Amino acid sequence: MRPRSVPEVVAVNLLAIDTATEACMIGLQAGERRFAHTERAGRAQTERILPMIDALSETAGIALRELDAIVMGRGPGAFTGLRVTAGVVQGLAFALDLPVVPLSSLRILAQTAARRHGAERVIAAFDARMDEVYWCACEYRDGIMVTVGEERLTPPEQVGQDLDGAWFGVGPAWAAYAGRMGARLSMADEGLMPQGEDALELGARALAAGEVVPPERAIPVYLRNQVAWKKSPPPASFGP
Repeated sequence: MRPRSVPEVVAVNLLAIDTATEACMIGLQAGERRFAHTERAGRAQTERILPMIDALSETAGIALRELDAIVMGRGPGAFTGLRVTAGVVQGLAFALDLPVVPLSSLRILAQTAARRHGAERVIAAFDARMDEVYWCACEYRDGIMVTVGEERLTPPEQVGQDLDGAWFGVGPAWAAYAGRMGARLSMADEGLMPQGEDALELGARALAAGEVVPPERAIPVYLRNQVAWKKSPPPASFGP
């Protein structure tokens, strides 16, 4: 597989943020120019994210007040990391009166795999701890990765179990549960982290399609809470 050529950039001013994993990912688009920085920050995400935004803004030569929207990696992923992104995104969006473009963090990683490796069928997977995996399948269509089915939270053995053919595996769960994942892979890149360029690409497309929410609806997707809710019995009725 070969890296893909960079598609034509839609001129717009965007800030992209994702901290769903131990990585701290920032992307900034100023017109047709894109700047990005990702680093492994771990528990230092809270301390690193704002300085990273300031540094990238200075490099790009654009003030945050010039932004058209903020792209938010909304999870699923680590609880603390999702809260970091949500807090920063909501704070900036309210202060600057900007719409938010929510994106799946797994899909951002799949887009990175498409650009870096030329992958067309990707299973992006994060370690959810508790012997479980956050994952989704994505396919490359019309220049971007689109999800196939829902994002899921399952034991490692069920990852990709119902999918046909070979897939490109990406994300830290492939290393954390090596030998236990159910999917058949053509290749894998367990160490690849979400990159700002790819969040910006997906975000620009989504913004053009009107896929935005107001700041108060920029909410993380925890997935584990949703699964727990589905498994819980309905509450007893208190009335006739």
